[in-house]
Amino acid sequence: MIPDRPHFDLERRLHSQGYALVAGIDEAGRGPLAGPVSAGIAILPQKLSGDWVGLVNDSKKLSPAQRELAYHQLQTEAVALSVGFSSSQE
Repeated sequence: MIPDRPHFDLERRLHSQGYALVAGIDEAGRGPLAGPVSAGIAILPQKLSGDWVGLVNDSKKLSPAQRELAYHQLQTEAVALSVGFSSSQE
């Protein structure tokens, strides 16, 4: 079952088991057979700060201004961020 709100339960459990870094990955696109696909990965610190954290539930539901705020905060606070793209020919 998908939770109503994002949470960090899995990340907390992994940190308690000794994992120092936990990465989250998401993809968008039609998949490698049907068309281009893009994927993003982020490693966040164990403690996040700021009001922006409560905004992030579903990026498609954010206003452009909220999405821009979250993006800039992620760039500031993330341990690492990366995005990749691939076409169906690759």
